[in-house]
Amino acid sequence: MLRKSIMATAVFLVITGCAYQAALADIPASERNALTDLYTGTGGPGWDNSTGWNGSPGTECGWHGVTCDSQGTHVTRIDLDSNSLEGNLPESLGNLTELSLINLS
Repeated sequence: MLRKSIMATAVFLVITGCAYQAALADIPASERNALTDLYTGTGGPGWDNSTGWNGSPGTECGWHGVTCDSQGTHVTRIDLDSNSLEGNLPESLGNLTELSLINLS
């Protein structure tokens, strides 16, 4: 019985460890800067949903509307539809080299 309990705990730790690691990204600083510039330039504090934005480095893939590749190394999508963005888009968005969709309507 104890052996099954230890095995179940080990499996749990492996699964939660993987989930934790997936939540932490390792995107380039230039991509993080582009995201923070977007936040700053479009009134991020006034957005309807800014959950996670400007969080600590490594959390970018968990920010509302941000999707990263499966390795968590590049931003691939930004979807902030109907989120009350106002202002100017930063030139640094060009640093999101793997971006395949951006929706800011």
